[in-house]
Amino acid sequence: MDLSRRKGKDSQGEEVIKPYTPTTLDSDVGYFELVIKMYPQGRMLHHFRELCVGDYLAVKGPKGRFRYQPGQVRAFGMIAGGSGITPMFQVARAILENPKDMTNVHLIYANVTYEDILLKEELDSIVANYPGRFKVHYVLNQISVNLVGAEKFYRNMKSRNILLPFFMHSTNASTNMTDNTDKLFSE
Repeated sequence: MDLSRRKGKDSQGEEVIKPYTPTTLDSDVGYFELVIKMYPQGRMLHHFRELCVGDYLAVKGPKGRFRYQPGQVRAFGMIAGGSGITPMFQVARAILENPKDMTNVHLIYANVTYEDILLKEELDSIVANYPGRFKVHYVLNQISVNLVGAEKFYRNMKSRNILLPFFMHSTNASTNMTDNTDKLFSE
């Protein structure tokens, strides 16, 4: 579970270093994949626009390492917001794809709108591949009236209805992890 840092120059020519968590696992030898959300005023946007196929990227890692042993806990709870999904995605995959680990994984994933959800197809695929072991609860601050299947989304975290069952399993047999998204519970 390496943390890679992308290094480049912004539109003013200043060096920018940005941490990214690969969505690939240590067992995916020879390559790694990143999820990069592009913001119009983002400092890395200029550098990414300048890249061409075959260009080299300066990366380094791992920065840190999350220590987890298969079967260490019965259930693993995660809360993520926005692009904070990438470390959760990587840990969930590592747990669920290990045939010796029967740990259940529960994820609360908050975003502003449906369009902001990153890795949705991949998350839904993992849910389908590991029924009963991986649950995802999508939380949106703004639910469009035109959103098909809107009843599957929680309107926001303010009601906290979503949290009680999620943390009911939070005993010494469970581990909970967040992406340090302070705004997740703010009014």
